[in-house]
This record gives sequence, C-alpha cells and structure tokens, in this order.
Amino acid sequence: TKEFRESLYNAILDSFKSGKDVVVSEKEGELAFSVKAIALDDNGQPTKGLARLCLEESFVINNMSIVEGKDGSLFVAMPSYKTKSVDENGKAVYKDVCYPTTKEFRQQNNKTN
Repeated sequence: TKEFRESLYNAILDSFKSGKDVVVSEKEGELAFSVKAIALDDNGQPTKGLARLCLEESFVINNMSIVEGKDGSLFVAMPSYKTKSVDENGKAVYKDVCYPTTKEFRQQNNKTN
C-alpha cells in the first residue's frame, strides 16, 4: 500500500541518517518490520547507502539502494535484476528481488497462497 511504502521509505532514511536499526510496529494486526541502512563510501556516486528490510523476522529484502537525486534529495530504490525480456519500447525489463529466509515462513506462506 501507499502507506506501507511511505512508512518503509521513511524508516530506511531514518536508519541511514542515524546509523541505527529502525523498528516499525504498524497498527494492531498489521505487519511489523525493521530496517537497517548502512552508508557506503560512495566516491561521488549517486548510490549513498544500502538497506535491509526484515518483515516479522521471517522475510528479508536486501540491497535496497539509498540514492541521491539530481536535486540532492535522498530516495529509496528497491532491488531488482535485469531480465532477458524487453518492454514494448525495447527497454530492458527488471524484476524485484526478495526471498523468505526461514523454512517455517516459506511453509506458512505456501499454505496461505
């Protein structure tokens, strides 16, 4: 959701600025998550840091990039990989990267899907 994405991106940028883990507990019955961001020795490159998202200590998304825009503001770019496919304009298609980290989570996730 838009709200989750905003909470996530704000938590990542807070972690990046503070250098500490940020734990976000959503409303009752909703997903809790934590993020950890680290600054990179960027050597003038737009990518300033990387972040890791842990959803309920079971699902991890690594390598979210913290990127500096042309106007100097920071934003979060989700990890992806380039596929062999191209879109209708001939541009490369990218797929998101994320994976479950525990056997128990994968089993629970497969039961619900």
